[in-house]
Amino acid sequence: MTEVADPTILSFENNPMQEEFVFSVKRKTAYTGAIRSGKTLGGAARILYHADIMPGSNILVGRKYFTDLKATTMKEVLGLIATRNGGNALEPGPLVIRSDGSAGGHSIYLRTKWLPSAIHFRPVDKIGKQLGLEISEYFLDQLEEVDPEVFDHVRSRLSWWNQKRREEFKTRMGYYPQTFESIAANPDPGWLKEFLFDKEAKEWLHFQTTVEHNRKNLPPGFIEELLRTHPKAWVERFLNGSWDIRGGAVYQEFDETVHCVEPFRIPSHWPRFVALDWGFNHPCCVLWGAINEKGELYIYDEIYCVGKLVSEVAEYMHQKSKKHSAVQRADDGGLCAFFDPSTNQHHGVVERTVMGEFAENKVYGTPANNSVAAGINKVAERLHFDPERKVKPKLFIFRDLCPQLVRTMKLYAWQPPNRNMDNTDRPIKKDDDPPDALRYLVMGVLETVSTPKPMQRKNKNEFDNMILDKYFLGDGRD
Repeated sequence: MTEVADPTILSFENNPMQEEFVFSVKRKTAYTGAIRSGKTLGGAARILYHADIMPGSNILVGRKYFTDLKATTMKEVLGLIATRNGGNALEPGPLVIRSDGSAGGHSIYLRTKWLPSAIHFRPVDKIGKQLGLEISEYFLDQLEEVDPEVFDHVRSRLSWWNQKRREEFKTRMGYYPQTFESIAANPDPGWLKEFLFDKEAKEWLHFQTTVEHNRKNLPPGFIEELLRTHPKAWVERFLNGSWDIRGGAVYQEFDETVHCVEPFRIPSHWPRFVALDWGFNHPCCVLWGAINEKGELYIYDEIYCVGKLVSEVAEYMHQKSKKHSAVQRADDGGLCAFFDPSTNQHHGVVERTVMGEFAENKVYGTPANNSVAAGINKVAERLHFDPERKVKPKLFIFRDLCPQLVRTMKLYAWQPPNRNMDNTDRPIKKDDDPPDALRYLVMGVLETVSTPKPMQRKNKNEFDNMILDKYFLGDGRD
């Protein structure tokens, strides 16, 4: 196949990377990066190119929800079709044979040198909507929005070019047809990052773009205005193509360069506390925190494990705490910690609680305040910083000793709006164990306690007591 741009489809003079993506002979291609970098338009041109050179193709164009697909990806495809079909993409003409629409999808049949090629616009929000699908190619836009299970199912439907169709195509066209897989996405630190950079990086030709690649196609001053009016995290993800920042992030101000510090020896007079988010089949997370005279909280150690018994986790906690002086302890030497309140619920035929089982292993839990909205707000307030106004953050993390907390702070995201575009104001229950433990610690130690009586601490050091009174049992302000 000759890789020559068809000027009737699109001009690539101002964006060479877009041209490389459209006409690449690689069967698996990904075009990811900044907004307004030409990803969707490139994908539209790529599938139309294949529909032309491989008559009889059966191509799926998808995005998670049909309303989004219709407003973005489908609009771009129809725009390119219209330029070759007398200005209308949906009526019969030089290129279009017919089009069929419904509330949940749309199909267009294109005239080729032989058999018509079909392009099917479908939502990819559920596996059930892909049952019975048989395709030769797909282009999935905004793939970071799609569940990986649905993506895997779409890939399993590439069975159109069976042996009979292949041989008929070869006889007619002189070469065998190919299946193509094309995706476009905004960078996201979730499953797609792992898919493209770890699992299948060698199989996919990955075009990574920034907004600068498409500057010549944008209005003068457009990029500069976005740089001026948007926060750093947004710019890094949507203009510079960073894969370390999740869309819809709960803690949008979290910045590794600001909030992550190199480990140092915690002064012995800094009181230290422990918080636990329990899990057996899903991760269990324990965090250690210390606070200084300025009310700054330092998270300096963690446990992150799956499938461990209460006794095993308790032993890990005791082992780690031995090296941390001044950790809050009970009179018998046991460890005191703020617990996920659900651990105090009875379970099983013996009416035992997880908190009770920890107590048998000398780890004594105090139910933390589990107000999710309030807790997220309190953590966000301590992350907040504004250099211009000399506002400094009051929450820091030891990067090397708390890798799972650092990782999940970037992954912790709000549930996306529902089909009516209503926000749920609830985080996704995934990658939430370390952030939950952090929330328990902040709500339990720094802001409030969930028990009616104030926590009692026996301490002969008056300076230590002053810190406790001012920063732990009070409001935590300077």
